[in-house]
Amino acid sequence: MNRVNEENFFFPSLKWKYVSYFWGPSAPAYGGGKKVEIKKERDICCGDSSNSLTFTAGNHIGTHFDFPLHFDKNGKNVLDYEASFFIHYKISVIKLDINSGNLISVSDISKKEEEIDKETTLLLIDTGSSLNRDEEKYWKNGIGVNLDVANYLREKYSNLTTIGLDTISLSAFQNRDIGRLVHKEFLCHDKPILIIEDLNLNAINNIKPKVVIALPLRIENADGAPATIIVGY
Repeated sequence: MNRVNEENFFFPSLKWKYVSYFWGPSAPAYGGGKKVEIKKERDICCGDSSNSLTFTAGNHIGTHFDFPLHFDKNGKNVLDYEASFFIHYKISVIKLDINSGNLISVSDISKKEEEIDKETTLLLIDTGSSLNRDEEKYWKNGIGVNLDVANYLREKYSNLTTIGLDTISLSAFQNRDIGRLVHKEFLCHDKPILIIEDLNLNAINNIKPKVVIALPLRIENADGAPATIIVGY
């Protein structure tokens, strides 16, 4: 067994849970847009020698990362990050009581300050939205993030590189103008904070993560990418 960090815990001793959803036609699309389409290209049942699939989808559907290039023409894309960037040992999870259709504010975050590790690199924000993912309101009247939250987090938590939310987007569909500005606050900066959207945080209810491995699909020049994310505890 190999030591993985200074806290002397070992991967084989951990239990693991997915917090990313499986990817496919069941994934809700922002604004009720085009969903993932999967078709059989080859089918043993039809006489082919093997099975294979083809699929068509946007890169911002299902559990996925937003990278700076999403809103900054000169921003980094998925391939600009080392593999180690996506492994987190300092993780904070906060639960917020936010009604559907409202925006998460600086005040909401600041009230949870004692629950956020000063050294955190990954902040997971649990709004309870995971429970509503199969409902129309998840994408149509969801919870978003308000202005100035990115600047507050950047100032308070200097090691923070990534936030993750259990909402379909950081941008609430009914507040898209604000959502675009908020994306820019997070991503268009000399110290961008990456965004993971559409997480299943209900999967780790009352669990304190010890490590999170959040691996995006490495798509050439991609401004965003579907991701597989697992939590060790």
